[in-house]
Amino acid sequence: MTMVDPELGAEARRRAAPMRTCVGCRATRPQGELLRYGLAAGSVAPAIGARPQLAGRSAYLCPRRACRDRAIKRRAFNRAFSTSLALVSGGPTAADALWTATADLLRREIQLLDRSAENPHANLRRRGLERLLFELSSPPAPSDHRSSANGQGGRPTHG
Repeated sequence: MTMVDPELGAEARRRAAPMRTCVGCRATRPQGELLRYGLAAGSVAPAIGARPQLAGRSAYLCPRRACRDRAIKRRAFNRAFSTSLALVSGGPTAADALWTATADLLRREIQLLDRSAENPHANLRRRGLERLLFELSSPPAPSDHRSSANGQGGRPTHG
């Protein structure tokens, strides 16, 4: 039996995790750090849980409002599902309803894990869901638009 350094083991597990691309910011992250969305009755619906019910095409999104807004503005959900969706034309109300539904589903999944038998996998899953819920529930960051030296504005900076 070989011994693995705990720090290296965690990094190896992170690299071994399936990687997905956020439809908002186009960043590639481990699947567990992103929210999964699918189509249900012709509209975008969150697909979160140990056994998500939505099969077929999926779109992954960072749990940040900026990514959600960028995905809607770029019509990334329409492109991901190869269809025209009301999420874009529904405006902020539709987007906020989707965000609220996602947060509610995360809370229900966490409650389910709380009631389940104690096992290390449920604990890890719960912590991951709590992290997603925390990021999802945090207020939007103020936009960072820095002016250039010539006073004509600049490109937004990220990071």
